[in-house]
Amino acid sequence: THVMEGTSSKYRGNVK
Repeated sequence: THVMEGTSSKYRGNVK
């Protein structure tokens, strides 16, 4: 489940 493709470091783990 990737939210926001590589924006903030909080979603960095969800980046494909």
